[in-house]
Amino acid sequence: MTRTPVPPAHVLTTLDDLRARILDLMEGRKGDGAFVSMHECMGALDEEVRELKDAVHEGDQAGFESEMMDVAVAAVFSVASKRTGAFLERD
Repeated sequence: MTRTPVPPAHVLTTLDDLRARILDLMEGRKGDGAFVSMHECMGALDEEVRELKDAVHEGDQAGFESEMMDVAVAAVFSVASKRTGAFLERD
């Protein structure tokens, strides 16, 4: 199988979209409070992955893209939260 190349411009546009989505969430309903544990991060990521699986099982391509972005948001925000030093000593 020959795969279609992914142009670097698509990667950069996707990263721009991800950045905007994260900042919108932080300024909106989710707030900017850091996750405080690995378990909280994993819970957020698990929820987004479940929603992604639902979109895949339903054959919802628009939902797939949206949920993939939500998975990325949860992952990036988790790493950013860890970097704040806000994680509890014991998880």
